[in-house]
Amino acid sequence: MPTAHVNGIDLYYEITGSGFPIVLIHEFSGNMRNWDPQVPALSRNYQVIRYDCRGYGRSSVPTDPAAYSQDASVEDLHQLLLHLGIRQAYVGGLSKGGNIALNFGLKYPDMVKGLIIAATGSGSTNPEEFRAGLERTATILETQGTQAVIDGVMNAQTRVGYFQKNPEAAKQFREEYLSQSPLGIAHTARGVLMKRPPIFELESKLVKLQVPALILVGDKDAPCLAPAHFMKEKMAHAELHLLAGIGHVINMEVPDLFNTIVLNFLDKIEAGTSIPSYPEDKYIIANGLRFHYLDWGNEGKPPMLLLHGVTSHAHSWDEVAEPLRDRYHVIALDQRGHGDSEWSPAGAYTTEDHAADIAVFVEALGLEKMVLIGLSMGGRNSILYTSLHPETVDRLVIVDIGPETDPRGRERISQGIAGTPEEFDSLEEAAERARKLNPRPSFERHLHRIKYGMKTLPNGKLTWKYDREIREQRRRGEVRVIDLWPPFKKITCPTLIIRGAESDVLSPEGAQKMKEAVPSVEVVVVEESGHSVSLDNPKGLERVVKEFLQRKYS
Repeated sequence: MPTAHVNGIDLYYEITGSGFPIVLIHEFSGNMRNWDPQVPALSRNYQVIRYDCRGYGRSSVPTDPAAYSQDASVEDLHQLLLHLGIRQAYVGGLSKGGNIALNFGLKYPDMVKGLIIAATGSGSTNPEEFRAGLERTATILETQGTQAVIDGVMNAQTRVGYFQKNPEAAKQFREEYLSQSPLGIAHTARGVLMKRPPIFELESKLVKLQVPALILVGDKDAPCLAPAHFMKEKMAHAELHLLAGIGHVINMEVPDLFNTIVLNFLDKIEAGTSIPSYPEDKYIIANGLRFHYLDWGNEGKPPMLLLHGVTSHAHSWDEVAEPLRDRYHVIALDQRGHGDSEWSPAGAYTTEDHAADIAVFVEALGLEKMVLIGLSMGGRNSILYTSLHPETVDRLVIVDIGPETDPRGRERISQGIAGTPEEFDSLEEAAERARKLNPRPSFERHLHRIKYGMKTLPNGKLTWKYDREIREQRRRGEVRVIDLWPPFKKITCPTLIIRGAESDVLSPEGAQKMKEAVPSVEVVVVEESGHSVSLDNPKGLERVVKEFLQRKYS
């Protein structure tokens, strides 16, 4: 059993994977098993170290209450890293663990390459009430054991929603909690949580910290919201992710999203990208689903909304969004079932479903007189949306799609989606397959798109982020296609139709038919491109979009 004798106690730890180390510290009501959903994803490229804090799991449970403090917790981590021969690491934690990680970074900044602070800061806004509640809990633990408090822990407002939706997770959490030492939890409550300073009292230290920091908090985790915003405001190199519809156990409630955010943060540091940076990842609830979108900044500039294709995601627009953000407030949306947005439980992925989402999203963000750009599926969704909400769209750009699809392209796309493997051993394997299907873009460009379009399975393999039901619907031949000619003919705003010169989806005849139906539309061709224009020739797409936007219309 891997145990390190440090700081007068034995700490149980586990190491998975190889590479630069990342240390994960568990919450007050958990143990190192908290991080099970993160290990497969993070250990693909990093050495993941997690441990049971003193008083928890298989680590020592000192009987002396004086053995528990925030300082002792920080020093435990310090000595564990020295024991393992680690001079620098990424350090992250959830709740209590996030507080330990933060204070470790403040005390030993040279040992921290980046901080991951999740659901951290409980008790900062109401310290007296917080301490009184902990004292009651500690007393019950000492006299009646964990069985007497488990229901209260699981029914807490910041947790109950997650456990109601995930009975298996609730069962596992209950079993883990009941196996803990009630004495260890009670002493931690009194010695660590009740005596640690509120986040707001760390201001003088936070403003001096130069370590990059990732702050994550659910918008239903009320005790941690103000501390999260405070840390973001005071720390020089911090980015904040506010996750819509999520409570306290953020890494377990949305593990795939949590893993994606963490890995993207680590990638930025490894690449030398400054923190914070654009685009910012943001989240919103619309039509009962959580949506992720990329905000490229410049709020106050004319808004521009980008909608991707059926197998893609918001990051597919990166090479187009970057040069357009100087004059526009560019937003790229992960549409339902795609990227880091939530899947539809009912498998509802019709054009009408997407258009309804766009309407709620646009209203929620207050987007007025926007430029709307949609590729493929995103273009079809744009046509229907614009016909229903013409007052919100100043200009429309439809990329390589129309009311009618060339049968050749329709069949190729359907077969490609239906025939795609569900698992890959590596991003490179998936990118190589993508390049065989479409040799126009470079391998690096394919890899960029693949990187943001895949997630790690519990078995360590990779699969697509977009909902498998989307692929299954094509395998079953159950995709419903609506007639978009009537909506298209209602469009009155300046409209640009872009066709890839080598496209088998929007034929020259199809584009001409659109021009004849609405004579005011413009049609342009982007050379060296097939259907996926933003992937095949992003510079060419950028050029024709800019030319269109610069033209004057009465």
